[in-house]
Amino acid sequence: MLGVAHAVITVKGTHLASHRALSESQVWGKFWTTFFIEVCSSFSAEAGVHGHIKMHHAHTNVIGLGDSSIWKVSLLLRIIYLFIAPLALPVITPLVAFAHLKGRALVLVIRTVLMVGLGLYSQLWLHINVSGFRSMHSALFCMLACRAMFSVPYIHVNIFQ
Repeated sequence: MLGVAHAVITVKGTHLASHRALSESQVWGKFWTTFFIEVCSSFSAEAGVHGHIKMHHAHTNVIGLGDSSIWKVSLLLRIIYLFIAPLALPVITPLVAFAHLKGRALVLVIRTVLMVGLGLYSQLWLHINVSGFRSMHSALFCMLACRAMFSVPYIHVNIFQ
């Protein structure tokens, strides 16, 4: 249930926020974009919006452009690419987000690092204090499992490209 709840919040919230569909106000739109993409999904809001709006929608289903130029890891076997590699996405995602911050304004870098940290800490805190996990390790494992649960459909885009 935790994985389903996390996926619904992050996938739907992030998608709607990246299109600025959650509010007509620009200020609230930016707030929701930062909240869903950085806090809930552990990614840079600017890089996420750029990747989704400029790359995905602009080049959907064009081989070699958009998603197929960004996410494909051709050196992996198909079975590993589809079913094992996605399990590493909760760990890889913040690292990729931080890599996208090179050359950005210091304020943006600090905000992204703080928001990603807040999201990870908040989820871990909820697992320990609300869900009743007794150890930090089991709570961390559950958090990573919840975040990885629906990563398989996320990475499927490029299997035939």
